[in-house]
Amino acid sequence: MSEDKLPKQAEKALVIIVCCSYNGEAPDNALSFDDMLDDAVSKNAQGRFGNVNFTVFGTGNKQWGATYQKIPKKIDNTLTTLGGHRFFDMGSGDAAADQENDFSTWSTKLWAAISSNLGLDSMGSKDPGNSLIDPVASAASAVSVKYVKAGTEASPRAPPMEGMVLARVESNGELVDPDSPMPRAMRLVTFSLPEGQKYRAGDHVEIFPENDKQSVDKLVALLSLVEEASFEVQNVDLDIVNSKSLAALLKGRGPLKIREVLTSYADLSGPVSRYGLQTISATLPADEKHAALKKELAEVSAPSYDVSLYEAFAKKNRNFVLLCENYPLITQSLELPQILTAMTCTQPRRYSIASSPLAHPESVSVCVGVVAKSDQVLGVDWEGLSSGFLKRAEPGNMIWARTHKSQEAFHLPDDPKVPVIMVR
Repeated sequence: MSEDKLPKQAEKALVIIVCCSYNGEAPDNALSFDDMLDDAVSKNAQGRFGNVNFTVFGTGNKQWGATYQKIPKKIDNTLTTLGGHRFFDMGSGDAAADQENDFSTWSTKLWAAISSNLGLDSMGSKDPGNSLIDPVASAASAVSVKYVKAGTEASPRAPPMEGMVLARVESNGELVDPDSPMPRAMRLVTFSLPEGQKYRAGDHVEIFPENDKQSVDKLVALLSLVEEASFEVQNVDLDIVNSKSLAALLKGRGPLKIREVLTSYADLSGPVSRYGLQTISATLPADEKHAALKKELAEVSAPSYDVSLYEAFAKKNRNFVLLCENYPLITQSLELPQILTAMTCTQPRRYSIASSPLAHPESVSVCVGVVAKSDQVLGVDWEGLSSGFLKRAEPGNMIWARTHKSQEAFHLPDDPKVPVIMVR
């Protein structure tokens, strides 16, 4: 979507567009595509997208009601108005509910339409054995790991993502009076900017959080892992393995110690994806001992599974640690390659910058509301991965961060005389 035109020979293909909105505007990687659509509309370019088969899936969050699905709907409507052929109805996902299931349900129906209209089989290929989508069961052997002998020096800490640098926490204070009836804590965290990192008022900063020690300790014990063992991920078949899996992130890194991986790279707070559940189900032995669990995981991860029953399962097993704790057979059956395949990697969290570069050009501050919940039924207290991490960050700690330039509409005018309305 970063190109200024649709792919060549699009009239002979199906263009599948997945897009979100960024405060009602096109996201960064779709700006030129959005400009191209606006240009076509301004020129009343009827037939501009004639013979183009397309379908759109929009991601978003209904909590942002005014801008929910704004850009995906714009793409869908504009392509249709200017001659495009809507091959399949637009789908939409709500991150405040179950976006993964929204996409799974939509994509399953999409593949059925592709099979019916384009002559492809249900696995996405005209030729047997040459599918675009491979069975999840094959993911069990799609990752290879090499253990490194004891005494081998681990690799120096590398940025978890491009552009991230280590920033030193300068201060971390609580903004809410402990006697206040406010429902949650609010932290003001300030950290220094390494050389070369700059920002403007209105920009964001991205943080790569780490898991708390208690969660890591529990998972190490549940999986009977040797936490100081070092390994490298040698091969990951990305035609099969989910690109958001822990295995995909770790390819080409290392040697890394297991504790470091579980602390710094694995998402131990978020829900286990349906892909992860399917991978675990496919990995479990096909014997009587594992039959019931194998069937349960396969059913609960299917798009057709009852939504209310899935929500109950997800609440009980709200992250990978709890899933392993509740199902000991999983911990007895998974080897490290399958663990890395089933687990999701940590994603950076983006925060609005709460400081001015005019007053503090060499540091950045963020205000973070700490997500903290208690489940009395399960007897579990938990905090959000990133907000909990920042709450625990002490002065002197080093955290991975990078500044992120906002779109120009979110920056203050260059002329300080221009009136600005600020809404609190």
